[in-house]
Amino acid sequence: MTAAPTPRRWPRAQKFVLSRTGLEVEASYRAHVQGSRAVEGRASYDAARAAWAGEHRLDPDDGLYLGEIRSGPASLADMVESLDACGKNHRDALSALDRLVQRGLVEALV
Repeated sequence: MTAAPTPRRWPRAQKFVLSRTGLEVEASYRAHVQGSRAVEGRASYDAARAAWAGEHRLDPDDGLYLGEIRSGPASLADMVESLDACGKNHRDALSALDRLVQRGLVEALV
């Protein structure tokens, strides 16, 4: 079994934005989550996120990070703080950012 690659280190003040494709994938995430509201319960929400993730070959939590970046440039610290209530931590955010940047959904502002 191969170990997961070490997440990239980003400068503390680094800001991130969604790419054009990232905007489309984030809109798809919102549509899946909104569609899940037709059926009450957490299982519907989890199934919608899993379906979205499968379609885009992402982790279901990646949609949370795309949503945080959607409203404008966000730093890693912004995302960690916003998603702390969801149980997400700094390492989770780094892993998500690595996936999203590698897939071309998120861009680091220069």
